Amino acid sequence: MDEALKLDFDFYKHLTTLDTAVLLISIAVLDKFFPDPEWVLSLVVAVVFLLASLYGCLISMANIIHVARDELEPESAEETWGILLATSGFTLGITSLAIFSGVNLL
Repeated sequence: MDEALKLDFDFYKHLTTLDTAVLLISIAVLDKFFPDPEWVLSLVVAVVFLLASLYGCLISMANIIHVARDELEPESAEETWGILLATSGFTLGITSLAIFSGVNLL
């Protein structure tokens, strides 16, 4: 059980790194590649979803710590919401960012 918890924790740690990197790189290159962007709402949606994914990762990581300390039952509602928020937020954030880039590059 301990090895599975470590793998889960590492998954969320790496997803947190990806979320942060995508947010920072998107903000850094926005002015250089898109001087007059269209569909700015898509970029705002991407940022909101990536921030939601970060929040979901933090919830999941905290729940893993509580499960490891036997303070929380595995497969609790909090854990399920954290997993759902982390994975769907990342997927939808990347999709929104791809839509924004596709519209502005074409």
